[in-house]
Amino acid sequence: MGNPVFLLFIPVYGAFKKVKVYESFVEGAKGGFQMAIRIIPYLVAILVAVGMLRGAGAIDMLARWLGPALTRMGFPVEILRWPSCARCREAALSGL
Repeated sequence: MGNPVFLLFIPVYGAFKKVKVYESFVEGAKGGFQMAIRIIPYLVAILVAVGMLRGAGAIDMLARWLGPALTRMGFPVEILRWPSCARCREAALSGL
């Protein structure tokens, strides 16, 4: 099902089921925004911790220790050495 068809299907189906589509959308958006606000401190903490581990060389040490086992299982060792969030984003988009 293509995007335009899907975008048209939701309001039509909502009208058929007598659901207030816009109000439901706004409530869902509010919930999503509140969730995003709640997880920001955790995301910052994770980014700081990964930066500290990378700066201390722990990520490279972990890659050396786990590298042979990861290679035998078919995983690239580079997944432990992501140099930046840009690489994380690329990997996530590529389906890694």
